Amino acid sequence: MADGLRRARRFGTQFGMRRLLILGLLLSTTGLAFASPMRKPKRGFQMKVGHFDVGPSQDLEVCEYRRLPNRRKMLVQAFETRMPPGSHHFVIWSYNGSLPGPEGFPAGPVPSVGCTGLTADDVFPSVVIPLQTPNARFQFPRGIALEIEPHAQVWLNPHMKNPTEAALTPAVKFNFYAAKPGTVEHVAHALIIGTTNFQIPAGGDATVTAEWTAPVNLNLLQLVTHEHRLGTTANIEIVEIDGVTK
Repeated sequence: MADGLRRARRFGTQFGMRRLLILGLLLSTTGLAFASPMRKPKRGFQMKVGHFDVGPSQDLEVCEYRRLPNRRKMLVQAFETRMPPGSHHFVIWSYNGSLPGPEGFPAGPVPSVGCTGLTADDVFPSVVIPLQTPNARFQFPRGIALEIEPHAQVWLNPHMKNPTEAALTPAVKFNFYAAKPGTVEHVAHALIIGTTNFQIPAGGDATVTAEWTAPVNLNLLQLVTHEHRLGTTANIEIVEIDGVTK
């Protein structure tokens, strides 16, 4: 958490030939992978990702176009997800194009990395909520919330790994929890910074750095790194206006 950022934030990531499997995948003998129970919120709503299958030994990331069910603008104070153990991540991305849908969008979950390139008028959607563990709850500090528009157009993006020899049908659901009326003083936004401009030499390692300069003073709530199968280490550095690196 930092205040008064004006210089670049540097993101360094190392990639190598080692494959990282941080979490194992728990499968049922029926080929169905169920998330742990989660009640619907009293203030807010619950949704489920549509049906998709993960083949034997498959690493699969899918995206599904949906509209959120809230009829009015909503201030989200917390978000929670349930996925089978071993799932890699779940992200909600915002569609920012002009298509009203559902025409022009894929029907149901389709294979996609980060929901990129699924529509011609919004090749790189913007992140709404990213979570990196199967059963996770993210809650904003008191007085802070995320704002979502009525029936917002979004992409649901679960990433699964199936290490078994049987097909898997995962169950993925999530809750949006609305803030109590009159409690929100500040609206938060999510931001992803990275680079795709790198190569890994055969049998070797590579280190890449992405930089971003804050255009205004910012209050940071949380900073996290995220990597996929070839990542080995990652770190975030904050460079203050006086050149001091944290």
